[in-house]
Amino acid sequence: MAAVSFECPSGPSEILRDGGDGLLVPPEDPKALAALMSEETRRKGMAERAPEICERFGEENYLDSLERLLTEVAAS
Repeated sequence: MAAVSFECPSGPSEILRDGGDGLLVPPEDPKALAALMSEETRRKGMAERAPEICERFGEENYLDSLERLLTEVAAS
Protein backbone atom coordinates (compact mmCIF):
# COMPACT_ATOMS: atom_id res chain seq x y z
CA MET A 1 0.00 0.00 0.00
CA ALA A 2 1.05 3.56 -0.49
CA ALA A 3 2.17 5.21 2.72
CA VAL A 4 0.19 8.35 3.53
CA SER A 5 0.85 10.78 6.34
CA PHE A 6 -0.15 14.26 7.31
CA GLU A 7 2.68 16.70 6.75
CA CYS A 8 4.02 17.83 10.12
CA PRO A 9 6.90 20.13 11.07
CA SER A 10 9.13 17.10 11.64
CA GLY A 11 8.95 13.36 11.18
CA PRO A 12 7.01 12.18 8.15
CA SER A 13 8.99 14.18 5.58
CA GLU A 14 12.16 12.60 6.92
CA ILE A 15 10.78 9.15 6.14
CA LEU A 16 8.49 9.49 3.12
CA ARG A 17 9.61 10.85 -0.20
CA ASP A 18 6.50 12.79 -1.12
CA GLY A 19 5.09 11.48 -4.38
CA GLY A 20 7.79 8.80 -4.56
CA ASP A 21 7.15 6.06 -2.03
CA GLY A 22 4.35 7.84 -0.22
CA LEU A 23 2.28 10.96 0.02
CA LEU A 24 2.40 13.80 2.50
CA VAL A 25 -1.05 15.32 2.86
CA PRO A 26 -1.40 18.88 4.14
CA PRO A 27 -3.02 18.95 7.59
CA GLU A 28 -6.79 19.14 7.52
CA ASP A 29 -6.96 18.67 3.73
CA PRO A 30 -9.23 15.71 3.01
CA LYS A 31 -9.35 16.70 -0.69
CA ALA A 32 -5.65 15.86 -1.05
CA LEU A 33 -6.25 12.44 0.45
CA ALA A 34 -9.28 11.90 -1.78
CA ALA A 35 -7.20 12.86 -4.82
CA LEU A 36 -4.74 10.05 -4.06
CA MET A 37 -7.51 7.54 -3.57
CA SER A 38 -8.93 8.37 -7.01
CA GLU A 39 -5.59 8.05 -8.84
CA GLU A 40 -5.11 4.29 -9.03
CA THR A 41 -2.00 4.36 -11.22
CA ARG A 42 -0.23 6.85 -8.96
CA ARG A 43 -1.31 4.99 -5.82
CA LYS A 44 -0.08 1.66 -7.18
CA GLY A 45 3.27 3.19 -8.21
CA MET A 46 3.83 4.53 -4.72
CA ALA A 47 2.77 1.20 -3.23
CA GLU A 48 5.39 -0.60 -5.33
CA ARG A 49 8.11 1.70 -3.96
CA ALA A 50 6.85 1.70 -0.36
CA PRO A 51 8.96 -1.35 0.70
CA GLU A 52 12.01 0.88 0.17
CA ILE A 53 10.96 2.65 3.38
CA CYS A 54 11.34 -0.61 5.29
CA GLU A 55 14.73 -1.17 3.70
CA ARG A 56 16.00 2.35 4.46
CA PHE A 57 14.76 2.22 8.05
CA GLY A 58 15.12 -1.51 8.66
CA GLU A 59 17.01 -3.06 11.53
CA GLU A 60 20.30 -3.54 9.68
CA ASN A 61 20.50 0.05 8.44
CA TYR A 62 19.41 1.36 11.83
CA LEU A 63 22.10 -0.63 13.63
CA ASP A 64 24.75 0.50 11.12
CA SER A 65 23.74 4.14 11.67
CA LEU A 66 23.77 3.70 15.43
CA GLU A 67 27.22 2.11 15.33
CA ARG A 68 28.59 5.00 13.22
CA LEU A 69 27.11 7.53 15.62
CA LEU A 70 28.52 5.80 18.68
CA THR A 71 31.95 5.52 17.02
CA GLU A 72 31.91 9.26 16.24
CA VAL A 73 30.87 10.13 19.80
CA ALA A 74 33.53 7.88 21.29
CA ALA A 75 36.20 9.40 19.04
CA SER A 76 35.37 12.95 20.13
